[in-house]
Amino acid sequence: MKKVLIAIFTIALTLGCFYSTYNEVGVKIEAAINTVRLSNSSGGVNLKGWNEKEVKVLGKYKNIIAPKSNAYVKVEKGYGEGSYNLIGKKVGTTTLTFKVDGKTLKYKLYVYSLTATYGKESGNVVYLGQKVKLKIKGSNYGKLQFKVDNPKVASIDKNGVITAKGYGDSWVNIICHGNVDYPGNGTSIQSKIIVTDKISAEATKYALDNVNGSKYSTKKRMQKGYYDCASSIWRSYHAAGLDIGSASLDPAGLAKYLDSHGKTISYEELPDNKLHAGDVIFLKLIDETNGKFKNIFWTQLYLGGSSKMESYEQYGFFSHPYGGGSQIVLIARPTKAVPSKSVTLNKTSITLGIKENYNLSAKMNPSYTTDKITWKSSNKKVVSVNSKGVLSAKGKGTAYITAKTSSGKTKRCKVTVRKAPISVKLNAKKKTLKVKQKYQLKVALSSGSASYKKTYKSSNQKVATVSSSGKITAKKKGTATITVTTFNSKTAKIKITVK
Repeated sequence: MKKVLIAIFTIALTLGCFYSTYNEVGVKIEAAINTVRLSNSSGGVNLKGWNEKEVKVLGKYKNIIAPKSNAYVKVEKGYGEGSYNLIGKKVGTTTLTFKVDGKTLKYKLYVYSLTATYGKESGNVVYLGQKVKLKIKGSNYGKLQFKVDNPKVASIDKNGVITAKGYGDSWVNIICHGNVDYPGNGTSIQSKIIVTDKISAEATKYALDNVNGSKYSTKKRMQKGYYDCASSIWRSYHAAGLDIGSASLDPAGLAKYLDSHGKTISYEELPDNKLHAGDVIFLKLIDETNGKFKNIFWTQLYLGGSSKMESYEQYGFFSHPYGGGSQIVLIARPTKAVPSKSVTLNKTSITLGIKENYNLSAKMNPSYTTDKITWKSSNKKVVSVNSKGVLSAKGKGTAYITAKTSSGKTKRCKVTVRKAPISVKLNAKKKTLKVKQKYQLKVALSSGSASYKKTYKSSNQKVATVSSSGKITAKKKGTATITVTTFNSKTAKIKITVK
């Protein structure tokens, strides 16, 4: 790593009064504070800013003797009277002495290197609740201090560990040889942390690490190293575990899919503070129509921090702030929550035998809702239910199973539990049928028992088949045995002869 050298003054000695028009002759450091902002293409803070400071002697004086350069600092005449530039050459600590009219001013200088990164290029994109530690490299930078500009978005501890707290972005200030509340007294470098939801963060990371700077091609859009604007969005979210429409969709088709699935957050441009990293922006050319959904021509991925990723055939992919010549007509958030309007169950009532299991299934409307289902039993001693809706009959009685969506919609199923059967009988022990003739089996369980599950099996399906409901169909001449089995393995048989 190439080290960047910065000269910082930490001690200043003032001279006494020489002339009645000035109270003192002193030294003032006049230089810009080191500020390096994180761009989406750097992935971290690499201190490449000023590597020199200016010393300027103020007041009236007759003679100045400047120090000579040494191994750590180069001293050269600056602009204007009494101005000198001190340029860091080598990491270390040194002392320089200025003499003004026989008076001595000594300065202790720390020449240091400092780099703070998040690792990968996309390391500054995090999800709510995530913790990420700044990776600090360098030497002679003294004790570091950290501060965030927006504590609602993130916090940072004394060890440089950042915790994502809210959607948005915030500058993270890293201060060395200074005061965290007055960074101008030292050197401050800045890094932007961007917070969104987990899936959007993963999609944004994929785009930054894999799409940004890649080649543009509509023909090779699904091949490694090639993208067009719509496939870049689909593939980024696919990599994050969320499929949005089809990989074959163009920008207008992708917008139509997201809009029809309740993911639109605006039909016009929004300010940056209303956007989340991972939002998808759809645009049309001003005053042009193409006959497609909302005349959409291309799409962009919002990266956070006022930047977005887009593509042009001649340039490939790159990120930059909003551009001109186009109009935003739709902004979608693929991870936007879509509440359910209702929920239905595959059973509203069922009778089970003790120790029998059954899987209730729930269907929410709309089908693309992001809600989740939770299950609850009114009496766990009668029947319990797990997180997947699987019922387990425990004891005789009646209970209600309730399915509840995240939006509060509910549906109940009445469950009656009886003892398990000790025997099972069919309505006949043998039966003669003609080819293509059908016959419905009827099952009788031992008194007071129940078995919702009953399976039927034919010993010779070429002669006779049996459906899941016990309906026999004669196929060709011969004999076959049909067996019915309860959930607890009690069986009964019937011999079928086909003539």
